Amino acid sequence: QGVLGVYDAMQNSNLAGDQYFRLDVMTDNLGTNTNADSWLDLRNFAGTGQSARVTGFWRWWYTVINRANLVIDKVTTMASASLPDASRARIIAEAKFLRAYAYHDLILIYQGVPFYTKPNETLSEGVAATKGSIIADSLINDLANNIIPNLPVTDADGKGRVTRGAGVALLGKLYMAKQDFANAKLTLSLLKQSPYTYALYPNYARLFTPEDEFNSEAILQVN
Repeated sequence: QGVLGVYDAMQNSNLAGDQYFRLDVMTDNLGTNTNADSWLDLRNFAGTGQSARVTGFWRWWYTVINRANLVIDKVTTMASASLPDASRARIIAEAKFLRAYAYHDLILIYQGVPFYTKPNETLSEGVAATKGSIIADSLINDLANNIIPNLPVTDADGKGRVTRGAGVALLGKLYMAKQDFANAKLTLSLLKQSPYTYALYPNYARLFTPEDEFNSEAILQVN
């Protein structure tokens, strides 16, 4: 399936796992004494378009976005005889979630960024940045009306793909990014109610180990 290519891009070393070190190095939570791969540039808020960490982050999130747009574009027009409507709705919802996840991280760092909702097939098709608040509003509407309703509560096909709880969590995070804390609290509190079964994992030391992957605290883990 084409959507697996979107998941594959998300697992690039510039994104999954590594991106959170990148974000924390700009806070008091993490320091660096090396400028290998431009870590010190980020620490000093001096990153540029030539900084390896900046370009890797930017390039791969837009790879996720463009692959998601390709999936959405192609799957939308596939004949029902080739793809049942229920499967079509889920695949599109997954691709839209992964695109929204990418834009969420981009607007947290850059605020305004180019906002693509259609495939961009040539390097000459660049667009001006869209305000982060406008992108956030679009993502919130898409999550609430098109993404969350079409995601399964659990992944019957095997763990490691987007589920409805991940959609709810991302929606709550976008409300927080907009400082709409009332809606964030209301949305995120849903994850403590049925049909969701998330719970704090009792052994923090094992929380992020391969042996305890997909534990009760995991809302989104890509496999």
